[in-house]
This record gives sequence, structure tokens and C-alpha cells, in this order.
Amino acid sequence: MNRFCELSGQNVNFEKSKLYCSPNTNRNLAKEISSICGSPLTHDLGKYLGMPLIHSRISKQTYAEVIDKVQNRLAGWKSKTLNMAGRLTLIQAVTSSTPVYAMQTAKLPSCTTKTLDKLNRDFLWGDCDGKKKIHLVKWESVCKPKWLGGLGIKKAATMNQAMLAKTSWRMLQKDEGLWSEVFRSKYLRKDNLLADSYKKPTSCSSTWSSVCYGASILRKGLKWRIGDGASAHFWTNKWSDAGILGNHALDSSMIDNDMLVQDFWNNNEWDRILLYACLPPEIVEQIISIPISISGHEDRLIWNHSTNGQFSVKSAYLSTLEVNIGLSQSWKLIWSLKIPPKLKMFTWLLFQGRLLTNVNRVKRNLTQNPCCPHCAGTPETMTHLFRDCPKARAIWIAIGRPTTMQRTDRLDWEAWITANIFQKNCKFMDFDWSHLFLFVCWYIWKWRNKSILISTSRVR
Repeated sequence: MNRFCELSGQNVNFEKSKLYCSPNTNRNLAKEISSICGSPLTHDLGKYLGMPLIHSRISKQTYAEVIDKVQNRLAGWKSKTLNMAGRLTLIQAVTSSTPVYAMQTAKLPSCTTKTLDKLNRDFLWGDCDGKKKIHLVKWESVCKPKWLGGLGIKKAATMNQAMLAKTSWRMLQKDEGLWSEVFRSKYLRKDNLLADSYKKPTSCSSTWSSVCYGASILRKGLKWRIGDGASAHFWTNKWSDAGILGNHALDSSMIDNDMLVQDFWNNNEWDRILLYACLPPEIVEQIISIPISISGHEDRLIWNHSTNGQFSVKSAYLSTLEVNIGLSQSWKLIWSLKIPPKLKMFTWLLFQGRLLTNVNRVKRNLTQNPCCPHCAGTPETMTHLFRDCPKARAIWIAIGRPTTMQRTDRLDWEAWITANIFQKNCKFMDFDWSHLFLFVCWYIWKWRNKSILISTSRVR
């Protein structure tokens, strides 16, 4: 230590330094070390970068401060001063910064991630002062990316795992940090973290347990890019589009887990005779379409969910979701509309069919009367409210429609909305028809709610 101080010109403040010893360390030995170092013993090293330096089992109290920070930044009074679009923006700003360091260093307790989700969920829908508002869309849907019909809010547990996957990725990429070297030498001297058969030691540290938790995402998304064929195992590693080839073998007795990809080459070409003897023809055709490298580069692991093979937290998070490409195109168009944020939020609910019409209120047991307040005996569906109600029809007749647009008043709800929103280059009175259409729908909704409030106040 003295030598280090001489060479670096830095000095250690022993009065502010503390010494932590393992619980298994003999107390007399610990005191002797403390005396030599000139630093007092401690049972808790406190925090580093705002996070506790954990030495024991992670509990609910370990990350209570993270919950408190998020709770303070999403204070209930703010929900009264912000519309839904503003609340969404604040949630994304808070959740993308406050718990990030904690999420990339340890697996948070499930009670912590559930509490974080609840704070976000309640704030989004405007819960305040113990008064619970109606949550119009289920949380699973809200947490999908915007282009999949959600609002892009990240689920805490999934985001935690994606961030830990990045930590695992760094270690597997031979990160030169001391932490990486310690973990590899302690836990991976003979084992392969990416192997499906890998089991973490029962007595491992909470940090290594967290690394293993993140590695489960890597197992599904990593594959080998073949170079010299000397590292990737032919039967047990993912390196072809067919996945694990051991699952496709014609005869399980042919499988030798130690065989490498290069063992199936012959004079810098695929050994077709050997391949056809082991695998179905369609799998062999996939394999022989992979060119054999003549550069001599080593095989390397790549991330299969990105175009450049590099891992990212965003792609890891998305890899855990079910993607409907057909549906995504519709939502991309909706979020690209050049309209105010609060109107985009209204459009999101409109397209989901989740606005609280009387029919939807009956489904939630908020009323027993599903009828339109202006049309006796007619259920107030989304289609009726925004198109078929005489009040709404009068508005649409007064406005008119573009001459280039076909009639849509006989379509069902989803087809009607889609036909009007996704009109490309359709102008009406110098306005984009899709924009004007949504403004009119928003006006009808505001007018409907106002008329009900006025009639209710008169009754009182």
C-alpha cells in the first residue's frame, strides 16, 4: 500500500476507510488485520454509487431506497397537473434513469419489480390520494413497444433481466475488468455458462446468481458465427438456422458432443457424405449453404437479434416479446401522425376500443344501462357513439368527406377506423383527412362527456 502511494502520489485516508471481513474470518485475526491496516472493522460497507454493497441475502429492504426515489418522482399530485401524455413522458424519464444502476448489478426481488410496475401503472392512469382510477388497458398490453400497440413502458422484471444479460455478455466477451476475471476463474473454470445443462452452484454469491439470471436470455439469442470451425461444437451449439443439430440427428448414437464444426469439412468443403449420413436432407441443404471461411478467423459468438451481431439491452428486451409484424405496421402509422401528444393518447384508446362507452361500462360493472343517452334503446357501442348516433352523424354530414374517398359508413368499427386513419395523401380543406378525422372523434367524445355531466348536474 505504501509503495502504491509513493508511485501514484495519492494517499489513503485510513480514518475514512473501513475493513470488512467474511463472517467466517476468526475475530482475533480480523482485529489483527484491522490493526495492521489502521482501519476499523465494519459489518456494512454502505453504498457505492447509491447502491448497497451487498454481503448477504438480498431482501425487500435492500432496494427500498430505489422504490422511495421512484415514488417521490411520481408523486400523486403530479398526476393532477399532467394529462395522460405528460404522465407517460414522466414515467419513461423516471424509469429509464432511477433504477438503472440497480438493475444492471443485481436481480431485484420480485416484490421490488412488482412495486415499480404498480407505481408506474397507478401514475399512468391517474391514481391519486388513495383514489383508484379505471385502468382502461391491461398492463401487459401497455408494456408492449408502441409499434406493437403498447405505450413503450418497460416491465421492471424483464428490463432487469435484459440489463443483467448485458453484464453476462460483457463477461463472455472476455471483459478485462477484475470483476470479470474473478467470476470466470471462480465459477467457469470448466463449465459453460451458455450450456442448457449449466446449473449455478448452490452456494454462489447473489451477484453470480444475478449473472446467471441474465444469461438465460443469452442462451436463447446467441449463436456462433463460423470462422475456422475450431470452437463451435457441431451437435450442441447453435450455429445454423436449424438450431441445435443434435435435435435433428437421424440416429442419436451418431452424436458425439466433442465434435467440432471443422470435423465435418473435407478439403475446405462440407463433407456431404458425412452430413447426409447424420442429418435429414433439408437440414443438410441449410448447412452447405453456409460458406466455409478461408480467412482463418476464429469462430465467435454473435447476438442473433441485431443486424451487426452486437448485444444491446433494447434488442434483449424485445427478444422476450411476441412480435406480430402485420399489426406493427398499423401502430407505426398511428404513432407517426403529426398530431398533439394528448390526441395520440386518445387515438391509442380509440383504436383499442377501450373508451368508456356505456357498453364498456356495463362490462366493468359501472352501470347497468348500456344504452346511448341520446338514443333510447340503442346500445352505446364505439361504432354508435362515433358514427351511427344521430348527433354524430349530423356532425359528419356537416363536415363532409373527401371526394377521393369511398363511403365507409357501412364498415364495422375496426375497418371504419382503419379506413379513415390510414388515408395516404388524402387532403380535405387543406388538412390531412386522418388528422381532421381524429380531431372530430375527439370533439365528439368531449361533447358526449360534457353533455352527460350537464344532464347529471341538472338532475341533482
